[in-house]
Amino acid sequence: EPFESALKAAFEALEKNFTKIQNLKVVGEINANDFCFMRDEMLDLKRINIEEVTIVASKSYNEYGGEQDYDANAIPNAAFRDKILIERVILPTTLTKIGDEAFSGTSITNMYLPNTVQYIGSLVFWNCGYLTTVNIPTSIIEIGMLAFANPMIVFNPLSLPNTLKRIEYNAFGSAQIKGSLILPND
Repeated sequence: EPFESALKAAFEALEKNFTKIQNLKVVGEINANDFCFMRDEMLDLKRINIEEVTIVASKSYNEYGGEQDYDANAIPNAAFRDKILIERVILPTTLTKIGDEAFSGTSITNMYLPNTVQYIGSLVFWNCGYLTTVNIPTSIIEIGMLAFANPMIVFNPLSLPNTLKRIEYNAFGSAQIKGSLILPND
């Protein structure tokens, strides 16, 4: 297998049945191949703590079967897309980018984005029917198309930091904004 998951190899070396694991805490290094493994092969996974990981740059297959380079400190595109059982993900404190559709179609209820995140891709929280709370990091530079377009999300208030330089089409779509909308100074 040209793009192997070190996480999968670790489970196999321990002769552990990873398909039944519901709660997972990972420390050390992971890459895009490990995200594919968690999404596609850890069938019962509900809660993931990757706060203490370093996401390293890697090459893997993209969602269309082609090869792609993946950045360090980034949640890959479609990392957990349509993994309906996922309820909670604790993100690394070194995270700088969340790829397109990373959490779309999951059952996440709330999400804390660390203040290191600079880029939030398109459709990141699309079709997350249980997500009600998510923060906008003070480090954010760009928010992708339909990133927060979800009628369940409530921002109270919605404060967009001065670091924000670009908001793509309908980024907040049907999200609810209660109270104030605070825009960047620039």
